[in-house]
Amino acid sequence: VVNTPAPTTSSATQSFCIDVMATVSDINVNESGVIWYNDATGGTPLAADALLVTGNYYGALVNNGCESSTRLEVMIIIDESPTASITSSTEMTCLGTEITYQTESDMSGYLWTITSGGIIVTGGEVTDDFITVIWDDLGEQSISVSYETSNSCMPVVESTLNVAVASCSDLTILKEVNNPTPLLNAEVIYTITISNVGNTDFTDVIVQEILPSGLQYTSAVTDSGSFDNTAGTWLIPTIVANTTVQLEIRAIVQENGDYLNIATIIQSSPVDSDITNNTSQVEVIPSCIKVFNEFSPNGDGYNDTFTIRCIESFPQNNLKVYNRAGNLVYEKSGYTNGWRGKATTSGTMNENAGLPSSTYYYVLDLNNGGENLTGWVYIAL
Repeated sequence: VVNTPAPTTSSATQSFCIDVMATVSDINVNESGVIWYNDATGGTPLAADALLVTGNYYGALVNNGCESSTRLEVMIIIDESPTASITSSTEMTCLGTEITYQTESDMSGYLWTITSGGIIVTGGEVTDDFITVIWDDLGEQSISVSYETSNSCMPVVESTLNVAVASCSDLTILKEVNNPTPLLNAEVIYTITISNVGNTDFTDVIVQEILPSGLQYTSAVTDSGSFDNTAGTWLIPTIVANTTVQLEIRAIVQENGDYLNIATIIQSSPVDSDITNNTSQVEVIPSCIKVFNEFSPNGDGYNDTFTIRCIESFPQNNLKVYNRAGNLVYEKSGYTNGWRGKATTSGTMNENAGLPSSTYYYVLDLNNGGENLTGWVYIAL
């Protein structure tokens, strides 16, 4: 009768590095001929080349075909290789802003490295598990760290974080007009406002501003840079962070043409982070009001009345006509193109008397909140 004893080992707990790919045959025992199980009793013997995992293994010694009635328990620990990591205090890496990067704590021998496009503000020493950096170059940058661990399998680990440094400041443009429904030949004033929303300065900014055919340029003034109407460009040397600059353009509304005015930011340094708000447009819709400067109230049925096109659109209007001496000769509230050249006041002329051929001057108040229309009209008899 053979009583096979249980196998023995010098270490009831055994560790293996994960990259070694240890197998059942690597378990250290003092005897040969040991087979291994996952269970203290029963079960199926494990293959000698089965990969070890963390857990308890049970070995039985086989002698002359007899397996020991008791099994040796061995605790196996698979040491996974530690990994370093770097986390950022912000999701977006903005040019010129302080960003703190963190790695695992309670380690030793920290070694931080950043590319030349960054400046270390705080941290980054051999005892620091963090580093605070200001990135002063756009584009791809990187930050790396290594440190010592207590893991025998991987005594030193390292990590690298790629950083895309962007200009988080945003240029926006807004174009406005003082009167969206001007009269023909009236002056309109366009105001273009460029805002730098953020903490990064922009330089070499170019705005394209080409007046449409329905507007005749008269003048421009800006608080930054210069405007060239011929080229249709506004050149701005610098727009400091969190500031605005403005351009004011004055133009005369023509009788025909296009009235849609578009302004676009076409260049900046650095490149704007959001170009969806780099265009602004405004369209004026001219009133059809037009004063015809001559009429002949001779009763021939042609051009007998003083005509103002579209005057019916302004029923609250008031029309006054003066002679060359400045005397009021005609006045009508709610004028509807019915004047045949007769005086409505007594003075130099009798009321209802026909005015002589001459040049007269009118003041037309449309009562629409805008300026009065003034000009001359000639009565030809």
